[in-house]
Amino acid sequence: MKYRQLGKYGIKLSEIGIGSWLTYGMSISDKTASNCIKTAIEHGIIFFDTSDIYNKGGAEISLGKIFF
Repeated sequence: MKYRQLGKYGIKLSEIGIGSWLTYGMSISDKTASNCIKTAIEHGIIFFDTSDIYNKGGAEISLGKIFF
């Protein structure tokens, strides 16, 4: 996986990110979401896009269950 630096503070992000707008917390199960996230991490993806407005907060809730 290739990474890029974000800003001047040394934060690195994978060039490939995973979005959650129409998927997590809505059209796929938490189990499927978990499998997707775990596979992404295994392949070096560390950039995950979410927002509190995605699926009325459902995307953040789903990701929160996976990460914590």
